[in-house]
Amino acid sequence: MSSADPHCDNRGDNRVISLGPKARRYDSRTTIFSPEGRLYQVEYAMEAIGHAGTCLGILSNDGIVLAAEKRNTNKLLDEARRYDSRTTIFSPEGRLYQVEYAMEAIGHAGTCLGILSNDGIVLAAEKRNTNKLLDEVFNSEKIYKLHEDMACSVAGITSDANVLTNELRQIAQRYILQYGESIPCERLVSWLCDIKQAYTQYGGKRPFGVSILYMGWDKH
Repeated sequence: MSSADPHCDNRGDNRVISLGPKARRYDSRTTIFSPEGRLYQVEYAMEAIGHAGTCLGILSNDGIVLAAEKRNTNKLLDEARRYDSRTTIFSPEGRLYQVEYAMEAIGHAGTCLGILSNDGIVLAAEKRNTNKLLDEVFNSEKIYKLHEDMACSVAGITSDANVLTNELRQIAQRYILQYGESIPCERLVSWLCDIKQAYTQYGGKRPFGVSILYMGWDKH
């Protein structure tokens, strides 16, 4: 068998089709034939149909009967899948899967570090490109200035970080406009925590996949 020929590997109930490097050139397009005259994407589609439940039609003198087997062909679609797509539904084990998934997204991000000394505070953040589709030249910022007395470092999904840091800046500016002084650091963090918590309690929203490390000082 040449390297271009596919072969099947039966592992338990799963039928795995593996291809050689030459065949891989043709298996991602529906409009390109391989040198053997095969359309791999069409074959993959037929393979997906083969894993599905049975459909049956019976024709009689009195009419037609249609029957279909409901089968879960994906082992990942187990009992937990009933609860993992909503932020407002607990699983039987008391878990909020969407919140856990958001924490997983944070875990894949670069490290953030804060060091407190007698002379001040140091914030450091690792710029790591976790998506191969993103250009390395355009690394996003990891440290943001919120107002004159406060800054933060972020780890997680950059777009979520932009939304939350903009919200922090607006809260700080509204406080200055209303009270004529900078907002206390603890007050600003508390307000944002309330916003992030709300996104785990209402339908149609998802948790923010970002963690924020704050630094600042209060005059009083």
